[in-house]
Amino acid sequence: MKESRIKHVFEGKTKSMIDSIILSSAERYYKSDTVIKKKMIGIVRSFAEKGQKVVIGLGSTIICRDIKKSLHIRLQAPIGWRVEKLLRKRVKAFLK
Repeated sequence: MKESRIKHVFEGKTKSMIDSIILSSAERYYKSDTVIKKKMIGIVRSFAEKGQKVVIGLGSTIICRDIKKSLHIRLQAPIGWRVEKLLRKRVKAFLK
């Protein structure tokens, strides 16, 4: 499967119902967003279950919540840095 076909899932975007219907009838190997997300969860989970891995993001806390002997650490940037980053992102989006 081409990266361009699943990139939107990693960006937190979803396809509209019409897009899904058109793509499913037009493409031979079409996969719905749900199928892609389940596959991603399965991959992250399989790595985590093998142990001695560091999983960052991708909802790893939720995916790995019931794995025994796992350690979950939350890192949080200072508030000033987060506000500045958010403002830059919003200004950039506004100027487009």
